[in-house]
Amino acid sequence: MSIETVKFRGRHISPGGMTALITGSISIVLMIVLCILASTGHDVGAFSGIASVIAAVASVIGLIVSVLATRERDIYTAIPVAGMIVNGISFLLYVIIYVLGMV
Repeated sequence: MSIETVKFRGRHISPGGMTALITGSISIVLMIVLCILASTGHDVGAFSGIASVIAAVASVIGLIVSVLATRERDIYTAIPVAGMIVNGISFLLYVIIYVLGMV
């Protein structure tokens, strides 16, 4: 048995990392729904702008929380790293949609 296969008892899943992953997932789903609504011709009006800004702010907050969660001791780092990736993709999606909307 090698040392890599031993599971230490002190390790746990970071609540901040889990929160960041959930926040990023919700942000991506919200952005996809808003893009679909806008492309089908529905009149979403101010709701679309407000919801996309809320999703962008949530993804930035989730990115910060996931970075802080990776610095905790004795945690499994897969979930905070996944939170960073999902929140980064969500924020990049927002920036791309914002830039395309300016054109």
